[in-house]
Amino acid sequence: MSLSLEDFGSEAQAPHWLPQDRWENVMAISVLPGPLDNLCVKIAENSDTWHTWYKSDTPERQMVEGDDNQTEDSSTARGMSLHPAMSDKLKAKESSNRLTS
Repeated sequence: MSLSLEDFGSEAQAPHWLPQDRWENVMAISVLPGPLDNLCVKIAENSDTWHTWYKSDTPERQMVEGDDNQTEDSSTARGMSLHPAMSDKLKAKESSNRLTS
């Protein structure tokens, strides 16, 4: 099943700066209840703000203006699914854990 922003009631366009595989991750977590609910709409409708966050070297420390549902857990989950630096950090940590197990 493929989701679109229209499924979330938004007429916004997917951000051009975000790679397709990251956007698909965002779409997938946007259906979950809780702080990540409708994340895709927030990103699409506030693309410039989110692009600034995306380019940050420390996204886990950044708050995104206009995201009222931010918590430490949601920032971490958002980062792991969206931000390349955090995704790479997570993969390196998982690889290291496998080698030491």
